Amino acid sequence: KWHDGQPLRCDDLKFTWEVVVNPRNLVNTTDGYRDIKDIDCSNSFVAVIHMKKLYAPYLQQLWGVNGNAPILPRHILEKYNDAKGSFNTAPYNSAPIGSGPFKFVSWQRGSQVVMTAFHDYFLGPPKLKEVVFKIMPDENTMITQLQTHEIDMAARGSGLNWPRYSQLASDPGNGLNAIRVDTFLYAHIDFNMRRPIFQDRNVRLALAYSINRDEIINKIVHGSGESADSDQSKALSWAYTPDIEHHNFDPQKARALLDADGWKVGSDGIRVKNGQRLAFTYSTQTESNSGKATQELVQREWHDIGADAVVKNSSTAQFFDNNPASGVLQGGHYDVAGFSWVAAADPDDSPIYSADNFAPRGQNALFWNDARATAAMNDALKTLDINRRKADYKIVQQELASQVPTIFLYFLKEPYVYNTDLKGFRPSPVISPFWNPWEYSI
Repeated sequence: KWHDGQPLRCDDLKFTWEVVVNPRNLVNTTDGYRDIKDIDCSNSFVAVIHMKKLYAPYLQQLWGVNGNAPILPRHILEKYNDAKGSFNTAPYNSAPIGSGPFKFVSWQRGSQVVMTAFHDYFLGPPKLKEVVFKIMPDENTMITQLQTHEIDMAARGSGLNWPRYSQLASDPGNGLNAIRVDTFLYAHIDFNMRRPIFQDRNVRLALAYSINRDEIINKIVHGSGESADSDQSKALSWAYTPDIEHHNFDPQKARALLDADGWKVGSDGIRVKNGQRLAFTYSTQTESNSGKATQELVQREWHDIGADAVVKNSSTAQFFDNNPASGVLQGGHYDVAGFSWVAAADPDDSPIYSADNFAPRGQNALFWNDARATAAMNDALKTLDINRRKADYKIVQQELASQVPTIFLYFLKEPYVYNTDLKGFRPSPVISPFWNPWEYSI
């Protein structure tokens, strides 16, 4: 059931498909959904999905926890799915009605979201009566409230917090556990491939060689990460291959690449070629402490090889805004962008790297156009043969490493600290750390 008591039916699932493929609606991607031919709702509680062609990652991409479009209620939203794009500003976007174990009560922007138990949840009523998600930018306040158990968990940490988390848990009197969990979340730095300066592979390669990943992992996220050279996790992905180029920290090699490419060091230490300085903007989110700390370190390392990265940060809301007029990524309003992205159990990375998925209708906000990689990604989508798919994703990883449209930094080992009285918390890297909240008790 929906939280307003109406039954959740096949027609809601079909409506969600209609919303996603409506070109007026601002969605991250239409991948998978645009390959649907029709959805048969002869039985209100059974959906028969007819595809135009085989689409391998359908379980992940379509309507699921990791999907880009959770099932939407037709009876509430149908009037907004029009030719005017009314869906983008529907009140539902800030006061949703869902079907999960907890239903929305209120959202105080910048402060908290309150949810209450939904007793008609199909797996049974949750054990907790209420869940409050607090937004706490001040770490000292958060630590104090953990110690007093005013809050029961600090989650989605970046690694910056790990020393204090582990210190808290080491004192039995605090009644806290601290753990780190492997994730599909990876930190990286994207190049806007439409910028002329980054159409030079040697520039991208030199910038990659000048970054010390170990220093980022050890000094910024305090060991809460595993060095990355691909968008596939060494720890979790069946598609990962080590058989690629590796850009280990080598500033001397970086300088040699730029020297050979005609970039001469100027009087201010910044390189120049044909009258153009090796200068560009570097964007990240103002709320991301780990992102800004990484930015500061990388900015210094790039300056050491003669590149001037000028900070140009924006709020998280603007950074990830789907509106191409204002969104930093989706609008391509950046030169270099550093942020974290969450991959998934299925290694399909066509939404973000295929030339068929340029922003804003797709998530390839790098505007990377690599025919070999795109062909491999497309081939992997149309087969269920895992060995064939693995071979395809090897090609993609090799092209990413060779062409360097992005610099992979690390996969996060996500830290959590929580009340020892909280039972049932079993974070999963495959779907969500909060995949089973109906089982939580305290």
